[in-house]
Amino acid sequence: MDVAVTAAHRFMRMKIKEVAETKGGKRDAMGVLLYGCDPNRAMRDTGSPKSSGSGDDDSGEEREELPATEELIELHPPGGEQVRNIQECLPPDEIHQMQRNLRKEYSRGKSEVVSVEDEDEDDMVCNILQGLTAAMKIFANSK
Repeated sequence: MDVAVTAAHRFMRMKIKEVAETKGGKRDAMGVLLYGCDPNRAMRDTGSPKSSGSGDDDSGEEREELPATEELIELHPPGGEQVRNIQECLPPDEIHQMQRNLRKEYSRGKSEVVSVEDEDEDDMVCNILQGLTAAMKIFANSK
């Protein structure tokens, strides 16, 4: 994931530099879509604060599974905001540098990870299909 984010960052900066130097043409749109995300990631983030209430049945109804895809960077011509957003996700240059941990945010926890032998091949194909379908919808809705 670090390699993909670094490549997206470099490509984004290259496209911005190219448009700035040539001062012509329209900027190409670019986006970053994550697929195969944990659909229960919202439950991990909000599990402990809401569980202290007396209505356990209500808290279960509020939480729904999220899609297995996440649009990290929306499909737009790259600019300063998109570069800052992707820079937050780059691997840290220094040991104590704080960076956004995409693996922790979007993947399953260590206890939930299924080995490759146990994971059904149809599930892997389904994740890729969901990612491609989401990308197709994003492209269709772009201007």
